[in-house]
Amino acid sequence: MANLMSASSVNRCQQRRLRESGFSLLEVLAATALLAGLAAVLLTVMTVGLRAQKASLNQAQALEVASRVIQEYSREALLVPGTFQGRQGAYAYLVRIAPQYQVAAGRSDNTQVICYLVSVSVTWAEGGAAKSVELNTMRTVVRGAA
Repeated sequence: MANLMSASSVNRCQQRRLRESGFSLLEVLAATALLAGLAAVLLTVMTVGLRAQKASLNQAQALEVASRVIQEYSREALLVPGTFQGRQGAYAYLVRIAPQYQVAAGRSDNTQVICYLVSVSVTWAEGGAAKSVELNTMRTVVRGAA
């Protein structure tokens, strides 16, 4: 009988342990809420990172457009004072060419050295806001007096 009692009490202890093992509903809900909070923070960080990457890419492309346009308009044949505008894809540009300095070249044929300021402003839309970059350069040409 002693063996029978000890076997039944061991059996009850095992059953109680089985019932008590595992997680309560409150523990499962707390863990789920914690994971949901961490997922929300991670999603926010990733979204901010992707927006920053896109903004950086747009600015790099705008600088490339500005560089190409400034090279094109800085050629001596196109280097005349004025304002010009155009568009390359999603980027609109405005070119301003203005003489800054003009001096005699020291020759007897009245040639002059003219220094021009070439400014290129590129604008584009990003997230509902207008963004822009501007590049400036100075170009010098020797021209005969008109």
